[in-house]
Amino acid sequence: MTDQGTIGAVLRGELADWRGLGEETLESLTEALAPVEAVAGPTYAERRLGRFDRYVVTRSAAPADVQVWIPGGSAVVALVEWDDPEVADVDALLDRLGDPEEVQHNQRFRTGTLVDELVYAGRGLNLSIATPHADVGVDPPPRGSRQIVHVQLFGAMELDRWRAALGATVPVRPFPLN
Repeated sequence: MTDQGTIGAVLRGELADWRGLGEETLESLTEALAPVEAVAGPTYAERRLGRFDRYVVTRSAAPADVQVWIPGGSAVVALVEWDDPEVADVDALLDRLGDPEEVQHNQRFRTGTLVDELVYAGRGLNLSIATPHADVGVDPPPRGSRQIVHVQLFGAMELDRWRAALGATVPVRPFPLN
């Protein structure tokens, strides 16, 4: 039996069938992330949606560290993310996903590359794609030149809600006058 579209499949780089994070709790997600060595947290963190308890799930398989974000006062996971996913063919994956709903530039840094955030809000998926500087502006970039440097999973939502809630830019905060 296949588990396309599940956390296990996504951890193996099968991202094309992902359709959004469900009503996962830390416990159910930890079970899905097996083999788990440790769960650290919670630590206090903030995002656009407000205050969160952030956990780091350490695994004995790739990806080694998965961050889990749960809104304060809730038991339901809002966001799951990790760096450097194992994806066999980035170009084939991007072809299967189709055009992103939005692209944000320079939200992450990777030496020698331009990193674009490809937003698939309706799928509950963000991919940070690094393109070597030598290939920036080449349309399309040479096959095999890009790599995924970060993955975010969340509940599928409208693009406007993603912009307001999870958008990659830092929220504007008032400058203290006193």
